Amino acid sequence: MRGALCLAMLVARFATAVEPTAGTIPVAVARFETRCFDAKQLAARLSGRLPPGTPVELADHRGGAHVSVVAADEADGVVIRVVARDHAGRVTGSEVRWLPAGDCTATLDAAALIVARAATPLSFRELPSPVRVEPHPRVRPRSIAPAEPAPPAPPATEPEPPTPPPVAVLPPPPPAPIIKAAVFIPPAPAPVAVVTQQRPSLADRWHVDLAVRGQWSFPLDGGPSAPAGELALGYRWSRWGVELRGGIADDWGRSVMVRTETVGVSARRVPLSLSLTVRFLVRGGAIRLNAGPLVALWIVNADGATRGNPTVLAEAGVTIGASYRLYLGHLFLEGGLQLDVAFTSDRLTITGAGSVAQTPFVAAAPYLGAGVRF
Repeated sequence: MRGALCLAMLVARFATAVEPTAGTIPVAVARFETRCFDAKQLAARLSGRLPPGTPVELADHRGGAHVSVVAADEADGVVIRVVARDHAGRVTGSEVRWLPAGDCTATLDAAALIVARAATPLSFRELPSPVRVEPHPRVRPRSIAPAEPAPPAPPATEPEPPTPPPVAVLPPPPPAPIIKAAVFIPPAPAPVAVVTQQRPSLADRWHVDLAVRGQWSFPLDGGPSAPAGELALGYRWSRWGVELRGGIADDWGRSVMVRTETVGVSARRVPLSLSLTVRFLVRGGAIRLNAGPLVALWIVNADGATRGNPTVLAEAGVTIGASYRLYLGHLFLEGGLQLDVAFTSDRLTITGAGSVAQTPFVAAAPYLGAGVRF
């Protein structure tokens, strides 16, 4: 009975000897700031992840046993570095994890989970030495010799000592826990179909334009209208460019009666200009604006009895215009309006008849054309 009671006490003591306890190593969060969160936000999130009573501090350096945490931006994510140190300041373990920075809330939760699992491993206290219970020897009865000699009693058999209870053998300590951090990777977004329209580039390799235009010139301050043709050569870099334009218009004239004869003049206009151009891309092509100096040459001939050699007159001015170009590969079609303004006007006179006509100050010419890009 007494041996069974000792064995029960030994088993109960062994059953309560091993008890896991949570560590209370302080966590020091170094001051940092990433694209998703900073040190204060991580420390606040750790307070809810760690066991109650675990201190969380904002400190770059700390003495004694602690777990230090620091984070930094790297590539398109955030790197979390966790280092554990003992009381002497030696590194006992470290962990480095990279987290994507797509969803900042998920990245902060994953970082807090990594630090919490690294800072709270299970620890076991050592078992006390097992208690060995020695059996109590039985008291042997003493034999009293009779007064008279008696026949010898048979030898008493000595009882065997009781078998001692088995000694508990402790298992080897478990290996150190392996820290595994769960990294949350958000799912990749579903591909979105995007329909784009290809437009001519401002910086393509075609820089030289050659265009042929047909127009009709309308003087706005008098004089008859006349058809005309132009040849334009342009050079463009990026959005800007220059254009050299030259053309020739049909003859227009005036006639008067002098005595019994009809005399008159005919004039042909030859415009020459050098313009600065700029273009703006629109659907299918581009809108072009141009402006620059202009020189208009007038070739004047006298008709009738006073016919003589042609006279050439030169008038300076400016030209401005706007057009739209439709690009068809290396070719293009265009249409626009050109406005020529002269600074001076010449009167055309005939000896004996006086002034017959006057060159216009302003001429508007709508045109259509086609060209090629080199």
